[in-house]
Amino acid sequence: FSFYYVSYQIQLHSYINPIIIHNNKNILSQKGLSIVNREQVIEVYQDVLEKRRKRFPNYFFVGKEGKKYMRYMTCYLLEQHLSIPIDKIPFQVGANTLWSHRLRPPAMLYG
Repeated sequence: FSFYYVSYQIQLHSYINPIIIHNNKNILSQKGLSIVNREQVIEVYQDVLEKRRKRFPNYFFVGKEGKKYMRYMTCYLLEQHLSIPIDKIPFQVGANTLWSHRLRPPAMLYG
């Protein structure tokens, strides 16, 4: 039992890259994406919504930058894409709203 557990921990540790936990901007730029402002984040989200892009880029929601990207996309979704007035958001928006608009992974990550 302990041998397999230790072996599993070693394998798991080899897949975890501590750099991506702290700085996803460098990882994204290494992967060919350089996300630097709100407009670019919204463009990626629009591509995902309109299915021009199958999914979000790897490491897109990691760290402080990823949380900021989630905030940008949620504001865009509610204020511009769905045009929900701010005072109606608590009554009209739930988890299903985010999930049905391709934001399930970051919603599950950041609650």
